[in-house]
Amino acid sequence: MAHKTSLVVCIGLLLLATLYLANIGWGHGAENGKVPMITPTPLPTVNPTPFGGTITIGTPLPTPELSSLAINPSNLDRLSEVKRLGTPKSQGISDALFTRDGQKLVTSWGDLTIWQMPDGEEIGSILLSTSSWTPLAVSPDGQIAAIGNHESLGWVELWYLSTGQLARQHRGGEQVVALGFNATGTLLAAGRSDGSITVWEVATGRLLHELQKNY
Repeated sequence: MAHKTSLVVCIGLLLLATLYLANIGWGHGAENGKVPMITPTPLPTVNPTPFGGTITIGTPLPTPELSSLAINPSNLDRLSEVKRLGTPKSQGISDALFTRDGQKLVTSWGDLTIWQMPDGEEIGSILLSTSSWTPLAVSPDGQIAAIGNHESLGWVELWYLSTGQLARQHRGGEQVVALGFNATGTLLAAGRSDGSITVWEVATGRLLHELQKNY
């Protein structure tokens, strides 16, 4: 019985010694910089475009080149008449203007005539009531023609080119010598023989300015 007790005590002491030596070994390992391995958590993927769209650069516009048919000093001597529009009128032409898109030509010569370009077909006309010089202006959208001195000196009328209908009439003032729309077609100015300038709002016909140059 005593022998068995001694054996149990020896086995217990052996286990304690083993545990003690194991703890000492681990402690020395920590002191020597042997830290247990830690698996890092991966970072989320970063989107390089914060708004989610792909950044692209559009194709640059081509460099404009002058057409070989353009008028320039080297070919002035070769200019020739391409087409004669109708027969000459007894009354001379006051003005001739292309619409901005180049699809129509508007002329004033006793009547207001609209020509389809480039074939030169006459597609409309508006009879004018004055024998005086008739300044002309065409709105940027090609829809309205402004005529000066019609039906009397100093009068300005606006006509729809597509229908030939009178849109508005402004009466009074000195003889009109120049007409012009602004770039957006919202304003119309009339220059007069006395040096004054009248400016209207096209949509309403409201008079905005009567400008007078101080000499």
